[in-house]
Amino acid sequence: MRPLIEAKWLKRGLAISATLVLLAFALAGWRPTESSALLIRQLILAYLGLVVLRAIFFFCGTFLQRLQTLRLNQIPAHQFRRPLISIIMPCYNESRVIRHSLESLIALNYPNLEIIVVNDGSLDDTLNQAQFKSELSVRTPVLVLSQPNSGKAQALNQGLLHARGELILCVDADSRLNSEALTVAVRHFDNPSVGAVAGFVEISNQNNVLLLMQQLEYLVGLNFNRRAMSFLGIVPIVPGPAGIFRRKALLAVGGFVSHREIYAEDAELSLRLLTAGWKIKTEEEMIAVTEAPDTHQALLRQRYRWNRGTYQALLMNFNSLIASGWRGRWVALHLWLESVVTPILNFGLILYFLTYFFATGKVEMFTAWYFYLLAVDFLTTTIAVHRHGHFGRWWALTMFNKVYYFYMLLTWRLLSLYEEWLSIGMSWDKLDREGSSLEEAV
Repeated sequence: MRPLIEAKWLKRGLAISATLVLLAFALAGWRPTESSALLIRQLILAYLGLVVLRAIFFFCGTFLQRLQTLRLNQIPAHQFRRPLISIIMPCYNESRVIRHSLESLIALNYPNLEIIVVNDGSLDDTLNQAQFKSELSVRTPVLVLSQPNSGKAQALNQGLLHARGELILCVDADSRLNSEALTVAVRHFDNPSVGAVAGFVEISNQNNVLLLMQQLEYLVGLNFNRRAMSFLGIVPIVPGPAGIFRRKALLAVGGFVSHREIYAEDAELSLRLLTAGWKIKTEEEMIAVTEAPDTHQALLRQRYRWNRGTYQALLMNFNSLIASGWRGRWVALHLWLESVVTPILNFGLILYFLTYFFATGKVEMFTAWYFYLLAVDFLTTTIAVHRHGHFGRWWALTMFNKVYYFYMLLTWRLLSLYEEWLSIGMSWDKLDREGSSLEEAV
């Protein structure tokens, strides 16, 4: 069956449908009637009910995943195997950060590993710095490969061809791992059905409000939710900064897609693993620290690629996910709701509240909707950051999120979707990294 990403009728249909839905919301607010107001109230109640059900799922899943982790921690470390791990680091123009990243990999507290650096046609001093560090590494073998610029996926596949390990760790060149990352991650692979383990991502350069908002987003929107999905073994995205795979699983699904432009290769591979029946778990003590965009422009560029890339990955694998069983259908439904339905519905409600206010001067429905969602967000934040302390700061950021940050990214996500539906061209658009914040990380 042809992937949905190639179905032009679907893209056109989604663009037209989304536009009609948004216009209907705006018109219902601008020209309110009793029937339209009743319909919107019912829609809001249904939406808020789904929010509660979603929160309950994540709270319960997180609790059950924590119990699994506690049981795992009770098993003595010497009872777990220590197979050879091949670390693959693709890099392109990473001269500012690659030295620190390689140092962190060489210093990992794991007895059986190799490092493969794949230079993807860098135009700066990346290759020389990688070769210099490889010559200084005594305990851990470091192999440096070079290829013409062919993209991240091709670089990862190149490294996979030379890897000897039973497990494959893929890391970004602008990230650093904590020293015990591999020791805790390999425990999950004693279960033969586990095909990959996703690490957690934290931000190293938390030095302005925008960066703190991203850290909160990682703690709540990514890491916290990933715990709940991990309980069922259906983590939908193994993050680029830290993902470890079973080599057998990678080869079984054909490695990374490199024959076409994919802008979220980590999401696309993760979904193929799930459709093939592999479980994907998460390990919260496997932490990758990375630099985040510190300006609005850079952040929006990054999220543009993420939004379109995740959507592309979903459409490429949607049919396979539906056909793969209840776990695949659950992932497909979750990603479809999160990446398409919810953004349209959220934006439509905002349009309704704005036009309704200008038409009537009333804000009652918006106030009830807003504070209901804010209460759920406060509870989620409290649970997600309880190990990090500084509750006052995170609560203040949660409030700011509901005033500005969330709506900025929501608007940008919708614009990204429209450009994907209209097949507007895009490029990888690599962000520049400073590297200074990684020197003291982890």
